[in-house]
Amino acid sequence: MPTALADAPEGPPAWSRRQWMVRANAPVACWLLLLIVAAVSTTTGRVGTWIPVHILGIGVITTSIMVWSQYFTARFTGIRPTRAHQLRQLYRIGAVNAGTALLLAGQLPATASHRLSLLGAGLVAAGAVLHGFSLAAQYHAAERTRRFLPIVGVYVLATVCLLGGITAGTLLIIGVPGAWVPRLYTAHLLLNLPGFVGLAAFGSLTLMFPAVWRTRGGDDRTVSAAVILGCGLATSVTGALAGAAPVLGAGLVVYAAGWGVAALPWLGNVRDVLADPRDRLTFAAFAVVAAPLWLIVGVLTAAADALRGGDVAVSLPVLPLLVGFGAQLLIGVLSFLVPSVIGGGPAAVRRGMGLLDTLGLLRSTLLNGALALLQLPLPRDPGPVPAAFIALSLGAFLPLTVTAVVVQRHRPQEAHEPGTPATATGRHRPAYAQVVVGLIVLGALTALILTGVFGA
Repeated sequence: MPTALADAPEGPPAWSRRQWMVRANAPVACWLLLLIVAAVSTTTGRVGTWIPVHILGIGVITTSIMVWSQYFTARFTGIRPTRAHQLRQLYRIGAVNAGTALLLAGQLPATASHRLSLLGAGLVAAGAVLHGFSLAAQYHAAERTRRFLPIVGVYVLATVCLLGGITAGTLLIIGVPGAWVPRLYTAHLLLNLPGFVGLAAFGSLTLMFPAVWRTRGGDDRTVSAAVILGCGLATSVTGALAGAAPVLGAGLVVYAAGWGVAALPWLGNVRDVLADPRDRLTFAAFAVVAAPLWLIVGVLTAAADALRGGDVAVSLPVLPLLVGFGAQLLIGVLSFLVPSVIGGGPAAVRRGMGLLDTLGLLRSTLLNGALALLQLPLPRDPGPVPAAFIALSLGAFLPLTVTAVVVQRHRPQEAHEPGTPATATGRHRPAYAQVVVGLIVLGALTALILTGVFGA
């Protein structure tokens, strides 16, 4: 039977799942709105790309990983959170978000200050340390026979990577000898993107991929894939810090192979659904396929640079990794989970999923097509339209979520657990026409770019 995190039963009862998620995810919604402002300011030259990158990477993605890794940890360990534990987690989330705000303030032209940035980095690290200890304590307290317990270990490892990434970034802020700058910068990127975000995503997708595709799970490869991913990441970071480009490149190849091992059971899920798609091809379903592909392609691109050029100052493609992998995966999984958390019974959940999948295949096509377009060596300036397609495809999540909350809350409340495969969006056939429309729009956009319409 599930146990409570606290020995003493005294005190107010724990918040319900919905109440907890509203409180824990409120900072994420605020960061998403601020991200829009920062992105616009970047296009006008008021702030550099460093600001929106870290708003997305720390404010949005890191906070979301903290919230949902704790949520899944509670499910995997069978340990019910108490109100005291929920409050402690809110304090940890608050520390990370306050630290992020200070870190960003320290980099703005009007408030530039290394002290602010260092204080912010310290708060983020403190929140991450406490989060990691909390997950590790729940892992230690759980029964070893629980099926998905290894995923909690993956979350702990991901948190360790985050701390390493913060350390590397802090050293860069303080200042290091010139030869160490590219080494620490590469290690910073590796530990934060393939490390923290990549490992946390791998752990969650072990359960979420078949759930989102609404089919049976395959073989459990969590441990074997996690070992390969961990070895590849450790090798690549060691190569970066040691200035050994071949070691860096080889480690990235091993890391990509780890994702290949993890994805083998998912191929069977995709095959089964494509044979009988019904209403299972959604924005969320395509997101959990496309996002890992962006990660694998980005990692292999960096590996090729390291092996070919012999330089550890490889540039991981930050935009594809943060947006194509991190943001797309986050929005896709939330499009599946949020209606379940809102609840209201199976009919209300189906309605909410249908709302969050509004123009889902069109949004997915424009998002990934526009992102691919920005990676091509085009002879002319692509202009602002591809970035607008990406922003609209992902940004639609916010108003659709508000709509889903309103619609679902007006239905009678019934018990319903998130992640249950027996949900549907309400459609009977995949909206393939949306894919066709998206490809036509992207083709027209490409033609306009090549003719120089957006050029200076």
